[in-house]
Amino acid sequence: LPFDGYCGSSNCQCSGCHMCDGCQDDMLESIINEEVEFFLEDSDDISDEAVHLIKHLLEKDPKLRYSAKMVLDHPWVTKMKK
Repeated sequence: LPFDGYCGSSNCQCSGCHMCDGCQDDMLESIINEEVEFFLEDSDDISDEAVHLIKHLLEKDPKLRYSAKMVLDHPWVTKMKK
């Protein structure tokens, strides 16, 4: 399950700015193993090209993640430059 902000421990003392050890462990586990939940695909407020770019920026595998050059050459970025 994706990390939802609380580890579920009965002695969890999470506050707005500090996480307990259980929450930190759960968050790290989620970052490493879970897919990014991305809800913008169904939005009329963001273009398909922008969604495509964001997904590639959030790619966990550094070999597949867009480089700075790839971002600058992306159709959404080049269109915004005009």
